[in-house]
Amino acid sequence: MSFTFLVGGAKSGKSKIALDIAKKYEMYANDPVRFIATAIPGDQEMTAKIERHIKERPATFITIEEPVDIIGVLNQITEGFVIIDCFTLWVNNLLEAGLSDAEILDQAKEAATICNKKSWSSVLISNEVGAGIVPANNYTRRYRDLLGNVNQVLALYAQNNYFVIAGKLLPLSGIEVIDG
Repeated sequence: MSFTFLVGGAKSGKSKIALDIAKKYEMYANDPVRFIATAIPGDQEMTAKIERHIKERPATFITIEEPVDIIGVLNQITEGFVIIDCFTLWVNNLLEAGLSDAEILDQAKEAATICNKKSWSSVLISNEVGAGIVPANNYTRRYRDLLGNVNQVLALYAQNNYFVIAGKLLPLSGIEVIDG
């Protein structure tokens, strides 16, 4: 099937677009939509955001709250449509769990490979955090760089890549390098 990657800034409309795609799928197919949520409600603001996102999802969607082991979840899915929202928080969760950058990149590659090999379609979501100022501390720079590398992996494996800004999709394409 197809694997679509949506990347953009915070509040750019990525989640809404993914939901719209999944709702269209659900209209035409008899397979379930699974929404893999990676957020952890660490404070009141995040708890409220999670609650808003839950209310936006149709009751027919199967929500799987998994902040770390998305590979395990993906391996169990045999049919339907999958949304993973989002890799931004997932990378943070893995860093907090003590994984190395190499381990996180390996897991991102494995998740992308699974999405390519399975018979279901998927939309994977992440934030673009590298377009701003250089962070002042090592940990935040490490996070920014690692997420940028994870985003590159996801874009490499995806059949469809879009930058989302102001609720609009901008298709992304690669540049062919010509030897010579």
